[in-house]
Amino acid sequence: MSPECIRGVTPSLQSAIWGLGVLCLEMATGRHPLFPPAESSPQGIIEVITRIVNEDPPAVPTGAGLTEAFENFVARCLKKEPKERARVQELLEHPFLMKGGDGRFAAGMAEQL
Repeated sequence: MSPECIRGVTPSLQSAIWGLGVLCLEMATGRHPLFPPAESSPQGIIEVITRIVNEDPPAVPTGAGLTEAFENFVARCLKKEPKERARVQELLEHPFLMKGGDGRFAAGMAEQL
């Protein structure tokens, strides 16, 4: 859940972009970056929610062998303030997504938005 949703703001596309950043980190590392298994108790959940609101967003772990483009992509998704987060068009044109292809997928997605 994004910081603004925890504060009671109606979910938006920017909230979904936060979730995308969290999901990318989880897929890349094999573990949830915000919710370690040891914190599955009710008290642990409260601690995670408090961290989401009050602490810096999770970062790509050093030494994980992930590219700088991936790190930047995730960092742009996980900005604490929704206004500072990447917009959809920026993400579709981001080097992390563009590197693997010729850009036709991103261009098609951008047209639909």
